[in-house]
Amino acid sequence: MDDLNVIQKNVKGYLQTFIERLGKEDKHPYLSSDFIYKFEEEVNRYLESLESITTNSAIKSLDLSAEVDKQVQTIREQVTLDSLKSIIDQSFIAGREYSFSDLFNIAKEGKIRYDLTIPPGYKDKEEKNGFQVYADLFVWYQIIEYAKEKKAPCIFVSDDIKEDWNEKEGKKTNSKLIRHELQLEFNEKAKFSILKRTLVDFIYEFGEYFKVKFGEGTLDEIKLNHISELLEGEKEQFIEEVESEILENIENEYTVPYYEFNYEYYDNTKDIISIKIIDVSQNIDQEYSVVYEITIDIGIDYDTWEYWGRDDDTKEEIHSPHENTSYYGEILLTVYRTVTVDENDELVTTESNIFTKSNNLEKL
Repeated sequence: MDDLNVIQKNVKGYLQTFIERLGKEDKHPYLSSDFIYKFEEEVNRYLESLESITTNSAIKSLDLSAEVDKQVQTIREQVTLDSLKSIIDQSFIAGREYSFSDLFNIAKEGKIRYDLTIPPGYKDKEEKNGFQVYADLFVWYQIIEYAKEKKAPCIFVSDDIKEDWNEKEGKKTNSKLIRHELQLEFNEKAKFSILKRTLVDFIYEFGEYFKVKFGEGTLDEIKLNHISELLEGEKEQFIEEVESEILENIENEYTVPYYEFNYEYYDNTKDIISIKIIDVSQNIDQEYSVVYEITIDIGIDYDTWEYWGRDDDTKEEIHSPHENTSYYGEILLTVYRTVTVDENDELVTTESNIFTKSNNLEKL
């Protein structure tokens, strides 16, 4: 419903821009007032149809709270059959809450660490704001504090597979090998060693060691979360691999048509400015479907003309007047991908497709 409401607002905005740019006779080019009126009328009919969906009584009559309660009850029933929760409740405690002064002092030190790319967490400095930038560092300091208090080594369980936590082996990181700098820091401050495991690895090793059986639902959910972290960690790498297909998708629609033989580019830039994973779901046989949303900033400006021949006397080329085409703005692409996981816990793409979702381009 929220998405449909956003579509309505966008269409209203586009319509207003259309009318302002092309509906005034004192500006060129313009369309007749009769055409503008009819066009606006048709668009408003479309908006009314969207409005009827979002206000539809049959949809509104669906009891969302009852559905939520039903799912909550299902989860609670699963929990009662799973020994994991009781083990966690008995064996784990939360660390102390940091005061504002604690957070501020750690953040000041974090600024220096991140400028020097000292782990953990420096990969977050471009994506977050305020104290959130140093969230990984807060966690790290609490782990060290806990180990010193308990005088014991630690196992750090996290699905974060970025290089600001894990050692790199070739182009990939090893999620079972904590960064060397962190191992040194932990050894020095806590006087003990530390292991790092993803939740999936920890659950399996934990289950084998304590002879604990986990429900299939629990394992599937843990595996899905792990896959999501793997996908998040390599999303830039995957988009790089399909970048040529993404650009081809744009060029097929917005660049010089194939039938134009005479053209000249003044601008032809396409920059990926954001990559988001908006959905991960499990199919069958350990296969997963992934949906990416890619925002691309483009600037395309070119002239085209027809070749008419040459002057017999001067041999000068004769052609039609140049026609300029320009597109500037953003395009939203959706990339659908299917993946499996191999024996080395690495993602394998089995299929990918690219579609234009929407655009906010201005054609000049």
